[in-house]
Amino acid sequence: MVRCDQRQAYLDRTLSPEDQAAYVRHAHGCATCTRAMQAWAVTEAAVQDWAQVRQARPRTPGDTEALMLRARARRAPAVPMWALACAAVLLIGALAWPEPPVPAPDAPVAQTTQQPAPPPPLQVLSQAGDQAGVAGAVLEVPSEGHLLVASGEDRLGLGERSRLQRRERGGAWALDRGTAAFDVAPRAAQDTFSVLVDDWEVVVVGTRFRVDRTQGLLVTVTEGRVEVRGPDGTWSVGAGQRFQDGELIDRVDDNVEALLRQAPEPRPEPQPIQTKTARRAVVVQVDLGELRRRLIAGDVRPVRQELLDHLDDHPRDVDAWKLLALAERKAGNAPAAAQAWLQVAELGTGSSVARAHYEAALLFQELEQHTQAVTWFRAFLADERRSNSLEAAGRLHMARSQIALGDTDAAIQQLDTIIRNHQGTSAATQARELLKKIGR
Repeated sequence: MVRCDQRQAYLDRTLSPEDQAAYVRHAHGCATCTRAMQAWAVTEAAVQDWAQVRQARPRTPGDTEALMLRARARRAPAVPMWALACAAVLLIGALAWPEPPVPAPDAPVAQTTQQPAPPPPLQVLSQAGDQAGVAGAVLEVPSEGHLLVASGEDRLGLGERSRLQRRERGGAWALDRGTAAFDVAPRAAQDTFSVLVDDWEVVVVGTRFRVDRTQGLLVTVTEGRVEVRGPDGTWSVGAGQRFQDGELIDRVDDNVEALLRQAPEPRPEPQPIQTKTARRAVVVQVDLGELRRRLIAGDVRPVRQELLDHLDDHPRDVDAWKLLALAERKAGNAPAAAQAWLQVAELGTGSSVARAHYEAALLFQELEQHTQAVTWFRAFLADERRSNSLEAAGRLHMARSQIALGDTDAAIQQLDTIIRNHQGTSAATQARELLKKIGR
């Protein structure tokens, strides 16, 4: 006789075929067996697809016991008895498959901080003068002389009475005084090279330029391009240009090359400006833009001669006189350059006149012709059309020439004006230093 307690034997298929069939007939009329077998059908539907793709492991007695305990606790709606029998067989097989392995957590990756590469050592290439040399991260030329140093692929040249020191952050140098020239090797955009002067910063990626703080801030670029960042803005300075005390100026200068040469070459003897007295039969109009590009590229003497020939036929061409002034300066002929600027002042109009007076005065001061320097600095400062950004530099220059001439009272008046009207600027700082030197 078939009984309810034979349900487990039925599911385990341990009954004889006759008893298996008898139990099915019993389950049709037994409410307890019907509810138990309904639970198998519900569970089987949820695991059918999953069971078809798993690999079986041998079923253990514990699997069967756990399965039966869960089945007895379930309640579900009625289903046909033939479905219950099939569900029981499928579910036992499904629960026999192993669970997917739980992946082990990844081992923690050690966080490493990349340390910046140490700055390259400083190698002296050329030096001259008493006590000129390198001490730690400081480059100095205390008096007359020069110093040329290699820092990796970069070259740094110092003029007389100059001091340059490397800052802690990579690629940054501070010019404490004097003049320094730089030949910076090309590098990645994030690896910049910068020069600090008070509140100013000159930033480059790869170029050749000079920074002069002896008379205000002067940045001269001969190759590439630099970015000058200051309290009042940012300026882009390209090859053949210079930046002076807040103003961008087109001017060629050869002092960069002089500071970066290992063996300085002798400067040519000054030559007076000479124009041809006989007028040519055929007048050839020159392209001043092309001559400027050739001058920047270093074709100095041929350009100078072409300008002289042109001015012989066009003596009132102001732009040609300006370019000739640059050519004479690049050729090392400062007196001729000063005279060319005075021609610009005589023939020009508007602000170009004031600018020409300023440039001529600078050249006379460089030649230590201080009387003429003071004369033309006064003319510049008296001109209402002058550039306001150059007023402080002009007064500072004139004060230096006045001190050289022994006119200390007039110099003090100019320095006090700078400190009063241009607070917080490089010129005001230098004016205070100059006042201390003259004992006030």
